[in-house]
Amino acid sequence: MYIASPISIRLNECTYLKGVGDVWVFNNGGNYGIGGYHGSFYVYNKLENINVKTNNHYGITGIGTVLSCDVRGYGGAWAGFYACGDIGSCNADSFLDPYGNGFSQNKNLDDCTATNNTIGFYSNNGSILTNCLSHDNQGCGFTMFYGTATYVNCIEYNNCLNPNNGSCYYGYCDTV
Repeated sequence: MYIASPISIRLNECTYLKGVGDVWVFNNGGNYGIGGYHGSFYVYNKLENINVKTNNHYGITGIGTVLSCDVRGYGGAWAGFYACGDIGSCNADSFLDPYGNGFSQNKNLDDCTATNNTIGFYSNNGSILTNCLSHDNQGCGFTMFYGTATYVNCIEYNNCLNPNNGSCYYGYCDTV
């Protein structure tokens, strides 16, 4: 099943949206594929089992709880999951903009995977990442926006594939 979304989906008044089967939202030109209330860090709504393919800015942003979602970037997209609250069992790949991140500035992540991005996980102060995997990224597998994140049983391998990537070159990678 495919849902066309040329200008994005905003979940202002929806508290829970769940996909059934293989549901993909294709964002072509909007600021995000699926987003919460614009301007807030995240809102208290839930998104589950929806996948997003995006070529502009963010795949999923500003959602309180995101479960079992995949986001795939193409054409210079910036971040798969941006400024969300709790994220579980999600995957982000192919965010290869020079500043592209699979997961960027989210709060809590559990069982998430970032692969084939510029940077895998770009975390905030106080973020908690549990059982997350980052591999085959051009830059760092894990790095910080500011402050300190907590990594619990996270694994990284085969990152910094582009040794000239600034995050690797200047040593900004976190060791998990």
